[in-house]
Order: sequence, then C-alpha cells, then structure tokens
Amino acid sequence: MTTVKIFLASSSELEDDRKAFALFIGRKNNELQSQGMYLDLVMWEDSFLDAMSQTRLQDEYNKAIPGCDIFVMLYWTKVGRYTNEEFEIAYKHLREENRPKILTYFKDAPISMETVSDRREDVQSLWAFQDRLRVEGREHFETRYKNFEQLALHFERQLGELGKAAAGTPPAKRVPKPHLRDPQHAIVGRQALVDKVLAGLQAGKRDFAFVYLPGIGKTTVAARLIGNEDVMKHFPDGVLWAHLGQDPDVGRELAKWARALGLSKEDIADCNGLGELAEAVIDAIGDGRMLLVVDDVWTTEAADALMLRAPNCVRIITTRYGNVARELMPTVDRVLEVPKLSADDGVRLLADEHLAPNAVRLAPRAVRQLVERVDGLPIALVLIGKMIKRDGDDEQATRATLKALYDIDRVFKEKKTLEYDEDRNLSLGDVIEASYRALGKAGALNRDTDADAGDALRSALDALSILRPDPAWFPAALARRVSGASDVALKALADAGLIERVRYESEETLDDGEPRYSMHRMIAEYIRSKLMTQPRRLQALNRLAADYYLAQLTELERTYQEGDATTYSAMYRYEDPEWQDCQDNWLYYFAQTGYDREASLSFLRAWFDGFWWWGCFTEEGYDFCDELLNDWDHRLSLAAGGDATSPVLNEKRIERLMDGLELLRRFKSAYPKETEDRGGGAWNEVTATLREIRRRTGLEGEPARLANANARHVRALTDIFLAEAQRFGQGDIAVAEDCYREAIGLFRDAKDSWNIAWSLYHLGDMLSSCGRHEDARPLGMEAIELGDAGGDHEVAALAHRLLGDVALAANAADDALGHYRSAVERAYRFQVQPRNPDPYTIQFYADVCEVVAARLLAHYAAMPEPARFIAGQLRQVWLDAGVELASQPAGPIVLEGIAVGELVARLFPPSLPVKELKAHEDAYAARVKQHLAAIDGLEASRSGASPGRD
Repeated sequence: MTTVKIFLASSSELEDDRKAFALFIGRKNNELQSQGMYLDLVMWEDSFLDAMSQTRLQDEYNKAIPGCDIFVMLYWTKVGRYTNEEFEIAYKHLREENRPKILTYFKDAPISMETVSDRREDVQSLWAFQDRLRVEGREHFETRYKNFEQLALHFERQLGELGKAAAGTPPAKRVPKPHLRDPQHAIVGRQALVDKVLAGLQAGKRDFAFVYLPGIGKTTVAARLIGNEDVMKHFPDGVLWAHLGQDPDVGRELAKWARALGLSKEDIADCNGLGELAEAVIDAIGDGRMLLVVDDVWTTEAADALMLRAPNCVRIITTRYGNVARELMPTVDRVLEVPKLSADDGVRLLADEHLAPNAVRLAPRAVRQLVERVDGLPIALVLIGKMIKRDGDDEQATRATLKALYDIDRVFKEKKTLEYDEDRNLSLGDVIEASYRALGKAGALNRDTDADAGDALRSALDALSILRPDPAWFPAALARRVSGASDVALKALADAGLIERVRYESEETLDDGEPRYSMHRMIAEYIRSKLMTQPRRLQALNRLAADYYLAQLTELERTYQEGDATTYSAMYRYEDPEWQDCQDNWLYYFAQTGYDREASLSFLRAWFDGFWWWGCFTEEGYDFCDELLNDWDHRLSLAAGGDATSPVLNEKRIERLMDGLELLRRFKSAYPKETEDRGGGAWNEVTATLREIRRRTGLEGEPARLANANARHVRALTDIFLAEAQRFGQGDIAVAEDCYREAIGLFRDAKDSWNIAWSLYHLGDMLSSCGRHEDARPLGMEAIELGDAGGDHEVAALAHRLLGDVALAANAADDALGHYRSAVERAYRFQVQPRNPDPYTIQFYADVCEVVAARLLAHYAAMPEPARFIAGQLRQVWLDAGVELASQPAGPIVLEGIAVGELVARLFPPSLPVKELKAHEDAYAARVKQHLAAIDGLEASRSGASPGRD
C-alpha cells in the first residue's frame, strides 16, 4: 500500500471547509483502496490536539510538513501568522527537496464592507500573502472556489497525477548533456552571469533570457551553465538543448528532445502537429527536473513551442532581440543582458594559448587598443586573435592587425567555426548578409512579397546604418528624416530583426510619442560598409542627422538663456543629460559631413569646456569628457574606406585623429586635479600634450590671426591649462601670467563673462601668492562683480577669500573681515543656490572655511590682535543670526594652541559629512536656507533694505 501524506493548513474561519475536506479524503480512501493507495491527512484537529511538548504546539505541527507529499492551504479573508509560517516552511522544502507539492485555494465568497473595515489587519494580511505568491520567483497563483463542491472537484482532478508523483512514479529518463562543439579558447568574464542565474534558481526562479547583440557570448553563457556543477545539481534529470537560428526547424528540435527522452520514431510520427509533439515531450518529462535551453531565438513564435511548461523544469533562451526576450519572459527581471567584455577580460581572452599570447606579452598597449576598438565584443576578439596568430603572434602582427582594423570589412570576412552549433563555418558578415538579403521576401519575418519593397527596405537600412548603433538609440523622427522610410517600413525592419524597437520599463516613447529604435553595432558596421563606395551619399546622410540635432541643441541653448537664467546657471547645461546627448550626437554626425577642421574644433571646445567645468576638479573626472572621447574613437573606427582624395576619412586622416584623441587622454591623465597637491603631477606632460594639440589644430602663433570663434575659445582654454602648468610645474610666474592674460583677452572679445571671472580669479590668486597683492586686488574685485552678476557664488567666494588674503597682508583688519565673511557666506550659499547640496558644493564650503581659519591662525603668530578681532567678528555674525555652531565655548575666541578644524567648528556653521548627504540632504538644505534667510535679514536691517537675495 502506497501512502500519500497530505498536510492541510488554513485559518480558523474555514473550520467547516477543513472538516468537509477531511470527510472528502475519507471517501476517496474507500475508492483508492483497490488501487493500493492511502491518503494520510495531517490536520491540527486530528493529530496535535492537547499534545504535550517542551516547545510551542505549532512547532510540533510544523515538523510534520517536510514529511508530507502534498501541502494544501485554504484561505479566505486572512492569512494568520501560523498559517503563513506553515506555508513558508513548505515552500522552503519545495525549493530544496522538490517536495511537498503546494496547492493553494482561495475561497471566493462575498465579504461585507463592514468585515473589511472591522478586520483591516486581517484583510491586509491576505493581500500581502497574495502579493508574495506572485513575486520572488514563485509564479504561483491560487485556485479560487466558491463552495466546497468546487474545491473537491478541482482537488480530485489533480489528485491522480499528484498521487502518482508522491507515490514514487519513476523519474524521467536521465538525459545526458548535449554534445556541443566547445571553443578551444578559454571563456572569460562570464562568471557573474552564471552566479546570477544560480542565485535565481535558489530563489525559485524558473525562466531566464540572455540578450544582446550577435557575437556577445549569449550562447557561451548558456553553455557555461550546463558545465557548472552547482547549477546542474538543480537538474538531476539532465539538459535539453535546441538551436533555432534565422530559419528555425522547431519540429526537428522537438523531435530531437522526444528521442532524447526515449520516445520512439512511431510515437513521434503519431503526433499531429507541433502542439501534440510538445505535449508528448512534456508527458515524457513528467516530474523530471530538467534544464531546457532554446538557443538563438529570432522570433517569439519559433520559441513558444519549445517553452515547455513542465512542472519542474527551468527554461533558458538566448536571443539578440530584447523585445523577443521580454515577450517570452514572465517578468523583465529575468532578461539578463550579456555585457561586452571589459578591457581586462578582453586582454585575458587574447592571452589564451590558442589565440595571441605572445602579442599580449610583447605589445600590451596595442592589444588593449584592439580590445577597445571592437568594444569588447568576444566574437570579434576571437577573430582578431586568429588573425594575429596567423600573422606570427608578435608585436609586428599586432600592430598590423590594429592598422587593418581601420578597414573593418576584414573582420567581417574572417571565417570561424560556430561553437555550440552544427558543423558550419561562417563569417560574421555571412550571418548579417543573410538577414539583409531576406528583406522583402515572404516568410516568418517579412510579410511583404514585393521585390521592390525589399530594395526600398535595404536602401532605408543602408541610410539608418549611419546612425549611432546600440547601445545608442534614435527616434523615429530622425530615422524618417535620414532614410525617408515610413513608419510601416521601420516596423518591417524591426520585424526583420535588423533594427530594434527600444522599450524601457518606465518610459516607452519620447515626449512627443515617437517610438525609438536602435541598431546592433555589428549590424550597423557591416551595413555601413556598403556606403563606403558612395561617399557623397554618406556625407549627405550625416548632414541630415547633424541638422536634426543642431536644431534640438539650439532650442535647448535658448532655454538656458531665458527667464532669470544667469551665466552660472547656464553652465549647468553641461550636467543636463538631454543637452549632453544633443551635443554628443551633433558632434558625432557633424564630424562626418566633410568639415574636418570645424568639426575638430567644435569637438575640442565641447571637450575642454566639460573638463574646465568639472573634469579638472576630481580624480574621477567627468563622464561627459570620457564619453566624447570614446564616441569619437568609435566614430573613427567606422569611418574608413576613402582614398586619398575622398571626402570619406581615409587611413592617414583617421590615424592622425586617433593620435589626437590619445593626446587628450594623456592630458587628462597627467593633469593634477584641483583636489590634489598642485605642486605634484606630470605638468611637463600637460604642457607637451597641449602644445601638440595646438600645433595639430593650427592654434599656435598670434591669437589675433584666429578668426574662428571655436578656435579662439579653445586657444583661451588651453592658455588657462598652460598657465597652470607653468605656475605649479615650472614655477615660471611670468609665462603663466602671459597665458592667463591672453586667455582673459580672448574671453573679453567673446563677452564670455563666466570664463573671464574664473580667469581673473586664478591670475589674482597666483599674483597674491607671489606677494603682488596690489596687482591682485583689481582682478579679485572684477571677479566678484562678474560672479555676483552671473549668480556664481563659487567664484565670488574664492575671489572674496583672495581679497581677504590681500587685506590681511596689508593688516587691514576691517577689509579682511568683510571679505572673509563674504567668502564663507557665499560658500555656504553655494550649497543651496542654484541647486541643492551635492558632494562638491558641501566639500567646497568646508574647504573655504578651513582656508580662512588657516589664514587667521598663520596671521595670529605675527599679529595676534587683528587675527583675534577678525575671528571674533566672523563668529558673531552667525551668532547674531541665531545659528548654532558646532562648538560654542563661552567668552572670547582663543586662537593659541588650537587646530584648524577646531577653529572652524568655533567660527562657522557645521558642514554635512559627504557620506551623510543621501540620508540628510533635504533637512540640511532646509537648515542652510533658514540660516541664510536670517543672515539676509540682518544685512537688510543694517542697511535699511528689504531682505532677500537671489
């Protein structure tokens, strides 16, 4: 006799249904006796009433759950604490031991509003439990019943199959791992994805999709999974692997699965269609715990028949199409993007003994350039490794390959075997060309049978290939403008998988309702190579795209100049993602319109502006600058193909521009950030790179000869950085002063007040530090005037601090007090105007306070009374405004024998530690604004004016 143990859990409100269930089980046992089966029902009333125990009675009850074969849970208006506890124990053992089977039943009977109101906590416990059933990878939905007859009918229908499983039905035939043609080279950079899937399996998740562009290694990750012992412990009954591709034979793949599971040829032949064959495979799997892998999915329809809903199986798909992955997965979090290899992992791949280990050793820098050039795409790296090996696997071969990559077509023509697939040797170009030629033909991906339509689609795709590829996207409006394609044609290209409709969880369309698209990078590069024989068309297409973004950029620039905008707030456009995107895109396309010099100068102006605005301050630099370099670098890798007279970039011009990008990288790396010791650093490298950049772009010589506005602006910015190099690196104040003054003159000609103010401050600060205080005074005064007019509290604070130093040197205590007080107040204000606090503005305020305190302590040694007077008055202004300082000792200020930090705490409002910003930003901002309002009120009362300040 086989015993099937059933655990019944429910809250007390369903006592009648529990008793009815017990009677039902008794009747079923009478029927099942002849079949050699007995249902043993475990329920509180029968087994544990009044039991003696050293622990909770509930603990004794819970111990019975792991030994049961079936867990049945009934609930209605609530899920009590003990019932919930029982469910969690059952679910934990289901994940770990694949038993007990869990069935949940919700009584769908009327509940009065009075009940809901009176028993709010009970009803909330119900909702919370139902939510948990649908998340955390459980994918479990309760069965609803209106009366016990419905419950009994549903349970009876499942009892046969469940009883067989619990009674020890033989497991599915153990299926061996699929025979895959593994690559010879090592697999790198994919362990994190394997770990993520393993964590998902342990959390009960049952579906995963690996997605991204061709050649990224999606299939490789799937293959790594079936070779991982920890993963395979979850699948004792084996793996079923299917490969679909562009022209899938789903029936063949299903039949292959059926044969692996032991079905005969006759059994397979008897199945009428894919549906019956799929059901036969599901039946053969039974309760087996298997991994089902569906590789290289092009369409949802092709994969549907293989996404078998076997109860204990996990499904994994690989696809280049994100929309296909999202359609096949139950939730978006199951779609795992396979990332490009990092530079380090790319080098590790090429170092494999089967690829180019000697080249990695002999030419590490060139190898890293290769990895970056192909953007970490594994298939391209393998192809390159084979080319290097074939050419000798040495430094010369590496550099030859690097040079050859200006002609990207060579990579597409290189043949390689397709691992994990049938014995085929195809080039990457072959794979993309097949999809390209299929456009306009009737089939699963194309519904238009008109040959002319195919030509039109290919022409449109050619045009779209000039647009920035994945991971960038382009709006439909730009796609229509560049290609002339209709929305219907764009949809047809998306259906063909050659462009992809981009969707996000929280944002499906642009503000104007337009869809957005992307093109896989390798597809874009391959298709774009077809335009290299049409240079005039290539330029015209890029000009259309450049004009599109220039119009957007012009509109954004206008909004930053309108209303109450200041010169400082206008500079915040450099931190506006929309402005960054428009600027970046305009530069990208403008660079390919044939206006080489103008494009280069526009690029340099944007890059140096970004570096001057933010990148020169911190070690992390400024992402916008790095992105511009990377995008320009990639643009050049796509631009080859012209001869010496062609308007298309030819090899020599590309090499020259690549060298220019390397100069900018060297400059950025060598430049000591303003948060560091300015006396250190590679200032000679800074000077050398800037001089070479100016030489290459024709910016040397007399500035008066530069008529181009961008040229004059870049010359001025490089003057600033050359002045810094002379000041801090060489100690040549005279040359530095000349550079500063030349920059100021160029900025004055352009009426660029923001840059004038900053140049004046830096020059004044240098002169003051050399003892030329009187020369520094007018520079600081003008910087304050411009800073206040432009709403730039930062430069105004620094210029006031500078003038405080000048006054202190002249022992003009009252002037020093006024300027130091203004310096600290403006630095304090900078934290909340024009934006709320961020790590930089908070640190800036703290730094200004420290510098002022340090100046006073240094002056105290020679002139104690003026220093003590200034310190006392600096503290008093905050006390008069009712501001609580960090340290408020009674009596006069003491300067002797205290540290800078202690003096800061006695004089100024405390700053917020940067690490606490996220938790306390709003409260801190409100406190700063309150203090500033009090300060403004004091100033207004003293002057008789109305309080308030912008």
